[in-house]
Amino acid sequence: MNDFFLCRVQVLFPSSYASTARQVLPFSTTATQLLAQCTATLQAAAAADAQFNQLASGVQLLSRTKSLYSIMRKLLRLQDPAAGSRRLGEMFDLLGLRAVVLPRGDLTAAAAEVAAVEACYRLQELAQQRWAPVPGRTKDYIKSPKPNGYQSLHSTLQLQQQQQQQAGSDQPVVLSYLELQIRT
Repeated sequence: MNDFFLCRVQVLFPSSYASTARQVLPFSTTATQLLAQCTATLQAAAAADAQFNQLASGVQLLSRTKSLYSIMRKLLRLQDPAAGSRRLGEMFDLLGLRAVVLPRGDLTAAAAEVAAVEACYRLQELAQQRWAPVPGRTKDYIKSPKPNGYQSLHSTLQLQQQQQQQAGSDQPVVLSYLELQIRT
């Protein structure tokens, strides 16, 4: 589905697409390496933490980079901040990491769920010990679920800044944030 919409964006907004692609695509290797480092760091932190290991049987970490289509959607919201438009350097979610806390199998289902939820908060603490949270960019949808029942912890974390200035561009791509979502 994204391929279809990405093709439409290429046709409808060819210069915007070309400019964004020039800025984003060269960074894919750096983004992949940075996500691998973040994944390994958080996986090791969870494995080494006695409290986390008492609460959960482990964690599954899934990383992703924001797709060119999703980036274009945000950029093309007609520069309307109320509609969520952003400049490339203002996007907090170019890099994402989803953590799925695995419940313990030796507990009752109810006890395992309670422990796994507590493990979500512990994992968030472990992440925030490694990377500083961005003020105002943490949401607790476990304590306050969304109307559709969605429950997760969201944090935007400050990474060591990785940037690349493209020739002919006045806006570098900056990979300095990691969007972390933690759920059971």
